[in-house]
Amino acid sequence: MIEQISEASTRGWGSLLLASGCRYELTAPAGLAGPNGANGLPAITGNDTITGTRASIVRDATTPFRVAEVGPQGSLSLNGITVSGGSVTGDDGVGSGGGILTAGRLLMVTSRVTDNTASRLGGGIAALSGATARLVSSTVSDNTGGDGGGISVAESATLTANAGAIRDNTRSSPVGDCSTPAPRSSMAPRSWRTRPSPSMAAESSQGSVRSP
Repeated sequence: MIEQISEASTRGWGSLLLASGCRYELTAPAGLAGPNGANGLPAITGNDTITGTRASIVRDATTPFRVAEVGPQGSLSLNGITVSGGSVTGDDGVGSGGGILTAGRLLMVTSRVTDNTASRLGGGIAALSGATARLVSSTVSDNTGGDGGGISVAESATLTANAGAIRDNTRSSPVGDCSTPAPRSSMAPRSWRTRPSPSMAAESSQGSVRSP
């Protein structure tokens, strides 16, 4: 899997099909740590798709590192995948996005991000400035972060969630499941669940969280 993702990033695109129901364990970071810290998978710099049916990509190591990072020009699509076990500590980007850190484009369809930790922002997912993340029938749950236990959305980043759930995440700051610079008046303090209807939105000039 590591080699295939590396090859995909080199040529600019790739599609990887994981075996149904299998657990793929990451026992060490993939290569040297970048400016945002170490990652279990090679940094996503092209247009990559990972598909599976109840397949899991799990950090299984004593060394802390996140599962995946999407670069500013990268695009990652996850279909039927669970991302779990990521752990990051440090300041700013190094300590953000325990499961996934994205500065590019992230699409999750019928996927899960669960049981990840970050000392800084976004225990499950951290979307940096300029990033776009779309969750379709996907769940972000049981993650722990300093701010935004489930998801952190930075200024000028956008998160769109449809027919899934962001719940049961833990944080050390006042913001629980989802952290964003946008107004939070439409979000419950401890749980934000996304449903097809009614619509729920929180938007500002600095960032947005919305569920069509």
